[in-house]
Amino acid sequence: MKNLYTFWKKYWIYIVAFAIPWFVVFAMAIINHGWPFYDATMIGGDTSSQLVPYAFELWDRVHTGDSLRYTWNLGGGCDMGVVLGDYISPFTILLLLSKRSFIVNMLQIIMILKWACAGVSMVYFFY
Repeated sequence: MKNLYTFWKKYWIYIVAFAIPWFVVFAMAIINHGWPFYDATMIGGDTSSQLVPYAFELWDRVHTGDSLRYTWNLGGGCDMGVVLGDYISPFTILLLLSKRSFIVNMLQIIMILKWACAGVSMVYFFY
């Protein structure tokens, strides 16, 4: 218990900076009847027309062993290097480890994780 107290006392500001985006997203989800409590999604606009199909294509290619060079399945043909530019992140592993039916939800979780990590890094740089 003492170790937990010393950990909290030393890193409390980072924990709070990580938690704030989660609380904001969950509050907005409750207010707007959105994800994860209802069937609505917070992915919209450009994200739903680019990021989601790219995620499905990347997942399919990695799990079937296809080439990551070029695909005809996205936008009439696309260099997968362009797609991979959006997914150069350690969080992409979470996407690839999830089931195909859970990709949209995993993208939402990854978005919130990135916001939370951005908050922690800003606290690190300004603190």
